[in-house]
Amino acid sequence: MIVVVGCGSKKLDHPAPAAELYQGSYFKLRLAYAMTLTEPDNIFILSALWGFLPLSRVVEPYNLKMGERGSIGELELRNQAIALAISHDRCTVLAGSKYVKACKAIWPDLEAPLRGRIGEQMAWLKGQANVALD
Repeated sequence: MIVVVGCGSKKLDHPAPAAELYQGSYFKLRLAYAMTLTEPDNIFILSALWGFLPLSRVVEPYNLKMGERGSIGELELRNQAIALAISHDRCTVLAGSKYVKACKAIWPDLEAPLRGRIGEQMAWLKGQANVALD
């Protein structure tokens, strides 16, 4: 099983490993929950610019949301999933609806457990991941 975590808008101002680049509380909760589901090597961050990022891949900060001009498309994502040999894995996506939609082109039967408003999602994630944010 792989877990895809949607990127976040709050980022460091310098290149960093993907797991560290995104600084928002919502992102950190989703990543913490992902860590309870599988091993780090099976977790990918879905970047609106870069596509599927292994947690250790160093990338530069950017300002782009999924669906905006210049963001990665479904065909490129599908090609990345094939190249990463993850296109046939079971997949859970922890992200907003645009990211889930992009992933459904690859994994039509994916699990997307996040529902409701972000505050509700964060409360659910805190309970699932059993974490507190600083």
